[in-house]
Amino acid sequence: MSEKKKRLLVLCADIDDDVGQKLGKKTPIVGEKALLDVAVEYALEDPEDPDANAMFAAIREYRKLKKEGVDAEVALVAGSSEGGATANIKVVKEVEQLISKNEYDGLILVSDGPTDEFVVYLLKDKITVHAVKPVIVQQSREMEEVFLIFVRYLKKLFTEEQYRKYTLGIPGALIVLHTLLTIIAPAYVWQILMFLAGALLLVKGYSLDVAVISAYRHRSFTFITGLLAVLIGILALLGGLQSVANLTGLSSTEYIGYFLLSTLSERMYIADLIILTVTLPLIGNMLDLIMQGEEIRAMEVGTLFFVFVFRQVLLEWGRVMVGKGDITRLIFWMMICFVVPASIAVLVRAVKKWMAHREEP
Repeated sequence: MSEKKKRLLVLCADIDDDVGQKLGKKTPIVGEKALLDVAVEYALEDPEDPDANAMFAAIREYRKLKKEGVDAEVALVAGSSEGGATANIKVVKEVEQLISKNEYDGLILVSDGPTDEFVVYLLKDKITVHAVKPVIVQQSREMEEVFLIFVRYLKKLFTEEQYRKYTLGIPGALIVLHTLLTIIAPAYVWQILMFLAGALLLVKGYSLDVAVISAYRHRSFTFITGLLAVLIGILALLGGLQSVANLTGLSSTEYIGYFLLSTLSERMYIADLIILTVTLPLIGNMLDLIMQGEEIRAMEVGTLFFVFVFRQVLLEWGRVMVGKGDITRLIFWMMICFVVPASIAVLVRAVKKWMAHREEP
């Protein structure tokens, strides 16, 4: 059996799959004639988009190599309009598909921007990359045309989905978060914002967002409420420490009591924030069970009510530790804390059995 003849691949990468979105073409597209037809059709569809220039530049590079006697092939691969990892994975798969059909000695990447040039890092373990040919579209130097080009790309930042989530979504979230923190914890606004910014950089730097996205897709309500619970827990810790920082000459028990009884902006006890930190994930888990069509157990309902009632136990316990409470009231609420949730759990179980009995023929 004769070996496949090696050849050089001239590759044009359409990371955001404009060819698929605007023309409905499936990739990879291989061969000069096929790519030329697509390039002409794309240029007629959207003459202002630089992707057409990249395709023509790839064909030009291919023809130049053929004139020099190099055995070459030209092809177009595409990613996804979703961008990010999804687009990168699709590009790599399509290149692997081309490599599996032909034994290429290497490739030359024709790129119209830095986003496409990132493909080099994805493909370096698959095939040798001999060169990257950037395509720079020449523009008129008149100020009016420069302004029009600037406005056109600025419009893209606010209209196209792949850019809009960064130019609108992130600033909007920061504004909302800053407003909420100004109301809840005005003394720690910038500290919390800097912490969140650092956490975001850490997540992106170590690709933790992949695991986060997976958790969000499988249990979205639990994920969101868990994230809120972490933020509220941080607020409770910072607010409580600030309240007791200026107190002196107290025992450790008294410090704990004043910590629980301290308030944020005179609206909410630290104990309330602690209860909210525990309650939110429980509610999120129950919502996920409902959305997935699973049954909520009596124990989960009882636990939720236990946490709600335990709020009063924390307050009474704090008052006792600072010498302002009544031990009898603490014992009373501790009994309520166990009796009421247990009764609710028994009631829920009884209602389920009754409903199941009614459904029987």
